[in-house]
Amino acid sequence: MTEIYRGVDSFLAQTSRKTIHFCVSNAGNAVMAANLACSAKIAGIPLTHFSLDSRGIELVLPFCDIVDISEEKARFNLCGSGTAAQVDFGTAAFASVAWQRYAIINTLLENRRNAIYLDTDIAINSNYEKEILSILGETDCDILAQANHANKPCTGFLAIPDRSQKLFSKIYNHQNIAAHGYIHGYKNLGDASDQSFFHEVVYPGNKESGPAAETQLLAKDSYPNGQWFYDQHEATKDTARLIHFNCIIGQEAKIARMKLHGKWLIGE
Repeated sequence: MTEIYRGVDSFLAQTSRKTIHFCVSNAGNAVMAANLACSAKIAGIPLTHFSLDSRGIELVLPFCDIVDISEEKARFNLCGSGTAAQVDFGTAAFASVAWQRYAIINTLLENRRNAIYLDTDIAINSNYEKEILSILGETDCDILAQANHANKPCTGFLAIPDRSQKLFSKIYNHQNIAAHGYIHGYKNLGDASDQSFFHEVVYPGNKESGPAAETQLLAKDSYPNGQWFYDQHEATKDTARLIHFNCIIGQEAKIARMKLHGKWLIGE
């Protein structure tokens, strides 16, 4: 049975899981979060949805636990004022929502949890947890990230072990983000905002411009981003642990592509 937790402290106090798989969205993107959560439930991944406003909770609750952080927006707002509407990539509203994941990751790491973040436009095919934890245990990396089709990190799927807490908090805080010119979450409207910051500051990491993190990229055939999957779907459909339906702008277009590949699971 799924639960609703009012605030992150309540969730952490009542949850013993060492590794927290989570997504975050507002009400406008709750339908995408529900599809992700449905795929997680089928695959046996204990996903937790962090809800930025309470109006989208009922869509996601049948599939996973909810942490309602609608009264804690200031706590998790690294930049921007937030919105309840569905937001498109490259907009100022997108930037304000996109950065929430890093503040949540900071909180999870501070509580000695491993954090695995998923964008809501992901569909999970199989339980990847053992594999991800094995990679984290066998390497000294600070961050595991999905690789995009250009072999650069995609911030839509990130795994961060609790050992990275101090380093991660030095990178993802108001002062450091602003110091690199991301005053409102982006330098230039239309940029990938948090992903541009990741490429500039975190990977491969310019130690003169700020703290860098040792980032390892996941195999594209096992954790494909959208463009890689669309181009290689016949070769990767049986190997992909999950599919990230990005590289398409707009919720309706993403849903249509998911339906095309049989990954829209919650009906019309």
